[in-house]
Amino acid sequence: DYVRERLNVARELGANYTINPGQEDFASKVKEFSKVFGGINKAVLTVGVAGVVEQLLDIIQPQGMISLFAGGGKTFISNIDLNRIHYKELVLTASQNATPEQFKKAIQLLSSGRFNVGKLITHKFPLEDALNAFNLRSELKALKVLLLP
Repeated sequence: DYVRERLNVARELGANYTINPGQEDFASKVKEFSKVFGGINKAVLTVGVAGVVEQLLDIIQPQGMISLFAGGGKTFISNIDLNRIHYKELVLTASQNATPEQFKKAIQLLSSGRFNVGKLITHKFPLEDALNAFNLRSELKALKVLLLP
């Protein structure tokens, strides 16, 4: 992530490694962190930065899989060399939502208390303040915003 506060929360929640691609060489760091177990063969991209996709194509092992789980709007444009995908036999896929069954499972997991997601909610707003909440989130000044009735 590019936002220090978000990286701090990730570490607090148990992330072993975090990388700010704006301050560190993303590809080198991922290779360094993953060499203990032979590199990575699966990656889920959760930031809408096209350059990271291109770096993942270099990092991912042959016959690996990259799942895009973030869009970047009009800025999420890339000139990917498709030969990099073809000759490494990579699977590139994307998802932007979840099925009703997946939502039910997520609610069950969240309700179980197994995961401490409270730290993810960085701001709370009354419903009347929804516009301010969305603006704060879109400016990356909040992780998750809770709207209260």
